[in-house]
Amino acid sequence: MKGKWWWRVRRTQQDRLAKDLDGAETLLRTSRWLAARSSRQQRSLVSALIGYAQRLADLGRHEEAVDALDEAISIGRRNVGDKPAEYETNLGMGLYLRAFFLVELQRLDEAITSISESSVIFRRLLPADPARLEPQLILALVNRQRVATESDLDAPNLGFALCILGGCLSVAERNDEALPIAEESVRIRRRLAQANPQKYESELAVSLRNLGIVLSRLNREAEACAATEEADVIDRRN
Repeated sequence: MKGKWWWRVRRTQQDRLAKDLDGAETLLRTSRWLAARSSRQQRSLVSALIGYAQRLADLGRHEEAVDALDEAISIGRRNVGDKPAEYETNLGMGLYLRAFFLVELQRLDEAITSISESSVIFRRLLPADPARLEPQLILALVNRQRVATESDLDAPNLGFALCILGGCLSVAERNDEALPIAEESVRIRRRLAQANPQKYESELAVSLRNLGIVLSRLNREAEACAATEEADVIDRRN
């Protein structure tokens, strides 16, 4: 009986995901038709491609998802110089998502390049809309560090994207490069936690543990212990 129940739940989930993909495909076809007739619709096409890629990834079709994002990123690059306000955020998001799908495909060097560029974009956009973009920058920074160091610690606040990192193949550690990324993530989350500890302290603890991992791999054990101990104090408090 339990097996039949689980099968029904899984079938329902798959049906829902397939229906979501059908809707994304319909929207994409409409967006292509409009974009072919008006350059002003290119931005909507980028958004539709990103949504379509997410629906493909939900069904495990990561190669196709990366292809869709490559098209979205290409359109964004062509237009961002003339219309940064319209294209830069979606360009950053496309690069950000592309990195995670590349990790799933074990194309880790490409993933690091993609998440790095995404981090640069979000950092540049941050002053204009900190409330919306600072969390994206944090995720980009921490996830880039995790791809570079292949950390397998749990980080529930990073959402589904980090879950796929556990399946990565062994990669060469790039801890010298990862260290400033981890440090910046701690600085940002510390500032957020000071303003709203209830909401952000647990996220600060995650960043501190990531920093501890990198410091330990660089044989800076005293600093690694200090970062980990601070994270432990936060976790006990919460």
